[in-house]
Amino acid sequence: MAIVDWPDAIAALRTSLPCSGGALSPVPGGLLVECRPAVHLVKDPASPCLRGVFSGIQRVLAATVPGSGAERRGASERRRPEVVVGQGKLVRDKIPQIIRAKGLEPVIYVADPDEYATRLRDKLTEEVGEFLASDSDPEELAGVLEVVYALAALTGTDPQQLEKLRAAKADERGGFADRIIWSGNQPAAAAGS
Repeated sequence: MAIVDWPDAIAALRTSLPCSGGALSPVPGGLLVECRPAVHLVKDPASPCLRGVFSGIQRVLAATVPGSGAERRGASERRRPEVVVGQGKLVRDKIPQIIRAKGLEPVIYVADPDEYATRLRDKLTEEVGEFLASDSDPEELAGVLEVVYALAALTGTDPQQLEKLRAAKADERGGFADRIIWSGNQPAAAAGS
């Protein structure tokens, strides 16, 4: 294990923190970085998770995090992830309850309207990617639809209005049932030729 000069690391990080009001605290086993929307436990100041806004980290296996109880566990006990970190992502409304039911405490906050709109667009990309990777799983497709409904609600459109808009466009321009692939245009044949 590398010897870490945490005071120097903290000084360097303070000047490059992407968030205002972020707190840096040395803790046993690493450095606790509180940077809304996430809390990160960094074990090595050269870690790739310190670049940008810590976008590279999804999970950190923490030796100890104050208050987590890990500092009281014996070495023989199995280690498990203590802190799940990252920039955060939009999750379904009941996810915090599901996490708590598993004996963990989620690190969450409520997005403001602008961030919510941005996170919904990100979630749409995520859900479409999951559907495409799923071998056409209808549950993944339902996830895409859930995000589409949430995006529609941002515009003041409810699911019934959205369906009416979809049907009107299908009446005007058709749907996709005929499997037509368009690859460009060419001049129309002259009449009588």
